[in-house]
Amino acid sequence: MPNLTVKQINILAKGQHSKTSDGNGLSFVVPKRGEPYWSLRYAFNEKRREKSLGKFVQLTLTEARGEAETIRAIIREGVDPLSLSSLTKHSRMTFSELFQDMYENKLLERLKRPDTPKSKYNNNVAKFIGHLKVEQVNVFHIRDILNIITDSGRPTEANDVLDLLNNLFKHAIQLNITLNNPASAFS
Repeated sequence: MPNLTVKQINILAKGQHSKTSDGNGLSFVVPKRGEPYWSLRYAFNEKRREKSLGKFVQLTLTEARGEAETIRAIIREGVDPLSLSSLTKHSRMTFSELFQDMYENKLLERLKRPDTPKSKYNNNVAKFIGHLKVEQVNVFHIRDILNIITDSGRPTEANDVLDLLNNLFKHAIQLNITLNNPASAFS
């Protein structure tokens, strides 16, 4: 049952360092330095966790309660909201940024000729899906890329690009950017 009122929060926001509970793990925090914010305490896998929901000026009391309820529903489904935060933070990465990350962190170290996959990416993939967010890329994009390459009489190149796309999505999954690999639908 909620305890705080809008009037109380406005008074607390102007006051000293404090942490006041609204009930069910939701708290209004006034730090020593910085702006007041909303915080949610919860237990996940028998460990106490705390997640910041947003600053006081950006989130009203009603919105904070709604956000807290949404997070509690996520917890009931067996997902830790803090791990979900890292997923959404990186999900803004474009496909070209993903390739650049894989190129710098894997291909340069492991391959004798790292320019070969870079050339395949730049010539066959970047112009079609490089600007898209990783989560936006779907099986239709992959199919279209492979069809364009195959229709131009380069089936071996299509296989190489498919391998590259599979490796890119595996890299994205390892980085918690996405949970699926649309390229795995093709052989």
